[in-house]
Amino acid sequence: MRKSIKGFYSFFLTIALLCSCNNINNSPELKGKFWCLEEAYLNEFLTISNLNILAQYINKSILPENLAPLDPTYEKAIIESAVEWYSMFPEDVNIAKHEYVYIDTYYGTYGDCVVVKFGNTQIREFGWIYSEDTTIGGVDFHFRSIYKPMVWKAL
Repeated sequence: MRKSIKGFYSFFLTIALLCSCNNINNSPELKGKFWCLEEAYLNEFLTISNLNILAQYINKSILPENLAPLDPTYEKAIIESAVEWYSMFPEDVNIAKHEYVYIDTYYGTYGDCVVVKFGNTQIREFGWIYSEDTTIGGVDFHFRSIYKPMVWKAL
């Protein structure tokens, strides 16, 4: 009797383990949306403290020290969101392809938001000297590229 009970529990645990592994592999794809820094702040996704940290990185063109790498699952979802973003504009529909879109800079994760600057290999800056100064939540930002940091948040 003991052997049959042990056998039953072993069989049950094996089936449970296999089912749980199958659920992990078939998990739904992560989806998200981009927000500009100001929208993210106004929607309370980012705090003033977050903005101050980001301003240091953006204004001085330095990356955070000891920044853990971006999780590949999030990287894939962010690229997918960027492709969808490009496809919203008729003039950009030909460049809305996965092979063209890349994450230029990862600024870190703040709460449940990921701040990145993404780009597209089909868009060239042509040596332009681009400059834009703006204030968000009392924090000054000095953008020096046509690509601005965007806030990605999972839906």
